[in-house]
Amino acid sequence: MSVVVTQIKYKEKPSVRWLNTLLGCIVIDIVFTIAFLVWSQYSAVMPDHIEADGAVLLFAGLGNKQANDESQRRLNHAYNLYQNGTVKEILSAGGYRRGSNLSGSAMYQQKLHGMGVPENVLSVEGLSYDTQTNIINALSIIEDKHWKRIVFVSSPTHLMRVKHYLQHRNLEIEVYYSAYDYLQAQPKPGLLALWYRVHSEWAIYLMYNVLDQEYFGRLVRTIRLGPEVTNV
Repeated sequence: MSVVVTQIKYKEKPSVRWLNTLLGCIVIDIVFTIAFLVWSQYSAVMPDHIEADGAVLLFAGLGNKQANDESQRRLNHAYNLYQNGTVKEILSAGGYRRGSNLSGSAMYQQKLHGMGVPENVLSVEGLSYDTQTNIINALSIIEDKHWKRIVFVSSPTHLMRVKHYLQHRNLEIEVYYSAYDYLQAQPKPGLLALWYRVHSEWAIYLMYNVLDQEYFGRLVRTIRLGPEVTNV
């Protein structure tokens, strides 16, 4: 007597395939996000015993007409650098918005002075509205101040892009980068905030390298300042 074994092939439903694909993409995204967070954190660690002429504190954004949590984290870190003697002065840069009476960097200055930092070591660059104009305008002020050693202060992920913008500039000054620690920052960033920071940096980096530079500049100006008004 012979026994015939029939192999039954299981046909996966399309909905199951899509679900598996989605879950796979989510897992890959989480892995790359964590890797980028760790890489950016360790890339923004300054050498010990550095004494810089000044810190360039880059503004992040507003929330309810006040500096948002991300801006506050950067401000607190710059304050700590001043308090421990790493930097002698603080130059706040950015946060200009059309129609606003007070730039984000001016808010930084007010907050730092309120925390006990003397006015004579605080400077403001209040006309820039994005990372590139932050850097360009800040470097002009740094040249006027004759600073020879500076520290850019921001989030770990943002400083990755700052480094990219500066890598082709032949600067005659020493440049360092210092970011707050994700685990010790105040206010503490949530998981969603970290995910957003990583993916927004990826998106901006991609657009910067893919789009025509003139078009990219117009796009950023429109987003940050609103549509330009021309007289006809």
